[in-house]
Amino acid sequence: MDRLLEPERLRHEDIEFSEESHTIKADEFDEYESLDSHAVVGLTNDRGEVLLQNDGSHGWTLPAFAVSPGDDWQSVAQVGIDSLTGGSAELDTPELVRRVEYRTRDDQTTMYTVVFRAVPVEGRPVSDEMREERGTTSVEWRDEVPSDQRGPVAADIRRFLD
Repeated sequence: MDRLLEPERLRHEDIEFSEESHTIKADEFDEYESLDSHAVVGLTNDRGEVLLQNDGSHGWTLPAFAVSPGDDWQSVAQVGIDSLTGGSAELDTPELVRRVEYRTRDDQTTMYTVVFRAVPVEGRPVSDEMREERGTTSVEWRDEVPSDQRGPVAADIRRFLD
């Protein structure tokens, strides 16, 4: 896969591309402007399970890694998933780009989520760091969407379980 510097260029490739636009109040702009874009990884195993993470604030989700302007999206996703699995995962292709624009009368900011598919793995690989449960992030292999997830997060998980 070529270096993915700009999610916008995937709009014209054979990848699902969704867009949302929200008008927000001017006094909320700084909060929305600080939102991170994310590289998300859907990793399944030979048992039909998907790897989920819980960072303590969003419940169980597909692993997601903050991407800063100028970062290589694929590299961020690969380094992130390696940190959770101990390096046993290999990225395949982007599956979905979600573009969300927030705007006021005078300002606008855009956040992207790029969901990557990873090559399925054998077993339930988890890095030693994750086994020791250091920090606030936990990981689990699951065969269903967590009951408390809704909307795009649940749809992203379901994409890899179906």
